[in-house]
Amino acid sequence: RLQHPPCLTIALLSPATSRVPGTSPQPLAPAAPPCSLPLDEGDCHRYTLRWYYNQRAAECRPFVYGGCRGSLNRFDSREDCELRCGRRAGAPPGASRPSGP
Repeated sequence: RLQHPPCLTIALLSPATSRVPGTSPQPLAPAAPPCSLPLDEGDCHRYTLRWYYNQRAAECRPFVYGGCRGSLNRFDSREDCELRCGRRAGAPPGASRPSGP
């Protein structure tokens, strides 16, 4: 029966061996903040009203979400979007969309 030397077994099971000696492990790159992601309505056909942050307009806007996939720039309400991403400077809460007659 073939026996593996103990140091080989430890080396194969140790995550520390996956880095170059004398360096520290590099953390994963942080994910992009949801508010900076582009609008993506998602797939599927379970249409629901959601809100996304429009960086160009610097405000939260409504859109119809397909129900699956899409980007993380998707919020259940305008209030959730504004809390997470902010709203236009000087705009009162709820002023993210024009009011109609």
